[in-house]
Amino acid sequence: LNVTGSEKDALVTIVEFSDYQCPHCRSAHSEARRLVEEHPQCIRLVHCNYPLDQSCNPAITRRFHEQACDMACMALCAGEQDRFWEANDFLFQCDPSDMVNREAFVAELGLDGDTFEQCLESTRALENVSEDLARGREHGVRGTPSFLVNGQLYTGRIPEHVITAHLEEHRSDRRQSERDGK
Repeated sequence: LNVTGSEKDALVTIVEFSDYQCPHCRSAHSEARRLVEEHPQCIRLVHCNYPLDQSCNPAITRRFHEQACDMACMALCAGEQDRFWEANDFLFQCDPSDMVNREAFVAELGLDGDTFEQCLESTRALENVSEDLARGREHGVRGTPSFLVNGQLYTGRIPEHVITAHLEEHRSDRRQSERDGK
């Protein structure tokens, strides 16, 4: 899994299901990253690919976001070189209607080009995308962006009050446990 923020003991876990060609995902992702930056010890962000592209998502029956599967695989292959989050940010900054130039992507992220291409030619990344899609379906994801916040599904955006409530609830529980000597 692609995780940023608190590696353990996170008060809030946000699982993001998104598509790199989805304009709403771009802004929702920026908000999720901002939350992690504001609360790095409290929030864990997990990225799951949910491309709305018929070439890898069997639920999509018409041409839509035609580069999304390739972009997801590019991010995952960059992740094999420990550059997932940089790739993720790069792809969300691209114009959703443009094809991403692989050579520019590799150069911008400082990737080993041969290793990157070998990953893309293998089935590893696509299998990972399929696992993310299945995970999303298990949780009722039907579109992007979608977020699980401590297991509760939100579509579109995460309401700010939801994060605040989760953080306060968990902080209150911790304070009570500390008072009880646990």
